[in-house]
Amino acid sequence: EHDVLPHHVTTHPFPSSPFTSSLLYYNMIQTPETTHRIRFQDCDMLGHLNNARYLDYFLNAREEHTIQHYALNLGELARQSGAGWVITKHHLAYLRPANHAEVVRIRTQLIHFDNSNLVVEMQMLSEDGLRLKAVLWSEMAFVKVPGGTRTEHSD
Repeated sequence: EHDVLPHHVTTHPFPSSPFTSSLLYYNMIQTPETTHRIRFQDCDMLGHLNNARYLDYFLNAREEHTIQHYALNLGELARQSGAGWVITKHHLAYLRPANHAEVVRIRTQLIHFDNSNLVVEMQMLSEDGLRLKAVLWSEMAFVKVPGGTRTEHSD
């Protein structure tokens, strides 16, 4: 008899490594999401979220998601292993304004990975999740921390 998981949860086996040493098996939410209120200091004179601040909202949400849902502190892992993921490129589409004091829903998911690259998709939606406001694709490379040279990631 098998337990039925919600559609957004899957079970993944993890090999033992510096990146997953405490996780042999872990139920991962493939597309975690959190809500965030748009702050006054992050808005332009029209009361819209400033274009540059979208990156902060997206990246802060992704950091929260990796810690809460995957038990991964990427900064700590980089210090321990001497290598980590750095952003090489952003593709950001602004579709609808996010307004001052509005609550938005941010979803993130890994959409591509190999031994030295990954792409994370991040979506900002209305609080009810029905209207897409912005979408970001962040490309990252795995590099050695001291020299910043590209290296391969084994897990």
